Amino acid sequence: MAREARRLGFETMVGNMVGTSLAMAPAFLVGQLCSIVDLDGPILLRDDRLSAVTYADGRNLVRGECLGAGLVPPRLAQR
Repeated sequence: MAREARRLGFETMVGNMVGTSLAMAPAFLVGQLCSIVDLDGPILLRDDRLSAVTYADGRNLVRGECLGAGLVPPRLAQR
């Protein structure tokens, strides 16, 4: 859909309000085709996945393990 929108001359955007890093995984992929990407929702959560998205220098940093491992929120993993 994003490719077709671009082919037709539209700009594309992907965004979210709040969701875990895993919930945003598809949007991180689609975001590569978008002009505007707003995927900072996971950094606003108190409890995200252990392998969470991080934010530094104005960018979301996504490690490969974020998309498929680390199901325990950090505060619970320390118990």
